[in-house]
Amino acid sequence: MGKTNVVNKQGILLRHLIHLKISVIPKSLTPSRIQENFDVFDFDLSEEDIKRFDEIKEDIRLFIYPHLKKSAFFPCYD
Repeated sequence: MGKTNVVNKQGILLRHLIHLKISVIPKSLTPSRIQENFDVFDFDLSEEDIKRFDEIKEDIRLFIYPHLKKSAFFPCYD
């Protein structure tokens, strides 16, 4: 994926999330990183790239919020 698109790994992942219509707020402090975040709108992922992302079947949470375990909506897997 990174070889076909001349962008960093973070940009590819950010572009995929945008493709999925997931709101993303990347943290960036430097002007160059902020520009890299905007550069994700300068390219599209190929159908093959999207297919490779879609083949990833990991149902894991990267962030666990213990205080939400009391919620009626926990766990909230779609």
